[in-house]
Amino acid sequence: MIYETISGAFSLLVGISILLFWLVLIILKKSNEYIEKPFERTFHIIAEIITALFAIVGGIVILTEQIWRFHYFFFAMGLVIYAITNAIGIYGQKKFWILVSILMIALITTASILITTIIKIT
Repeated sequence: MIYETISGAFSLLVGISILLFWLVLIILKKSNEYIEKPFERTFHIIAEIITALFAIVGGIVILTEQIWRFHYFFFAMGLVIYAITNAIGIYGQKKFWILVSILMIALITTASILITTIIKIT
């Protein structure tokens, strides 16, 4: 049960963090500093918002103990791992090393929680 609570809370935290990150950048009109090309930026933000929403719902279904919670959570964390890996490539190329470091920590944490959850339920 404690693993489920940690996994659910983490999923919510990740989803909310992604939404807040882009919300702040859009409000401050700084999103173009991270991804210059408008078409690429638009679809990157859309993909990350979708990922964030899946992560938030994944956290909710874990915490509310829905019968299908693990299937949904694993899918959501897969999206998060993909998004983080993609972002590391984008921001690493631009030499945003602080952001890359934060994303590396997030990637390791996400993978660790995902693996721990898989081990715990099997």
